Amino acid sequence: MPGEFINYVTASSLTLLALITLMFVIYSVWSYFRLRKQRNSFAELHAQLAPGKSVVFCGGLFGTIRAIRDELVDIEVSPGVTIAVSRYAIQKIASKASDG
Repeated sequence: MPGEFINYVTASSLTLLALITLMFVIYSVWSYFRLRKQRNSFAELHAQLAPGKSVVFCGGLFGTIRAIRDELVDIEVSPGVTIAVSRYAIQKIASKASDG
């Protein structure tokens, strides 16, 4: 009788360990593909940056690109007000419908 109990506990533990391992593998694969997709979309965004384009920052601030310098981008957020921000702070290029 005690031997059977040990066998049941061992089998249950191994099954639980296998399920946890399977969940970890699935999560790792899912995360890898999600991060790769995000990395590709940001690479495409940075390739499209050009003076005159309207952009949106991560915080929801809108502006127009005036100049691009290596890692910094000069953004005009209001007529006559230009700020320098990291190019990685730009979330997306704004569509014409959301301008103004």
